[in-house]
Amino acid sequence: MRTVVTYMRQNSPNYGNRSSSHDKGDVGEDVAASYLRQKGFEIIARNWRIAGGELDIVARKDNIIAFVEVKTAYNLRYGNPLEWVNKAKQRQIGKMASMWIEKMQPQGCFFRFDVIALIKQDSGFSVCHVEDAFSL
Repeated sequence: MRTVVTYMRQNSPNYGNRSSSHDKGDVGEDVAASYLRQKGFEIIARNWRIAGGELDIVARKDNIIAFVEVKTAYNLRYGNPLEWVNKAKQRQIGKMASMWIEKMQPQGCFFRFDVIALIKQDSGFSVCHVEDAFSL
């Protein structure tokens, strides 16, 4: 089931003043993590790295573990950030998730892949959360 939720997240003073794409991604992940916490998720991991890639956010709510890919756009010059999670990126996220599951061995959980797209607005960020965005 796909659920799309959009809300506005207010800026902190520095959110609009980041220059590098890495800094902008960090800001987006901060906003996404805050959003997920507000929705009752526990953030288990952020920027979990292993050879071949990383998982932006691993979050848990009840018996669901969500592997969350976060995409942040400061304008729409390159299209909607939801569209940036293509099949190749989905496969990479799936591989990283499999490695995380193998290493952490969580018990009694269901797994899903979510995407959070953030678009910078004057008053903060528009947040679009697509639950169960893709399957492998």
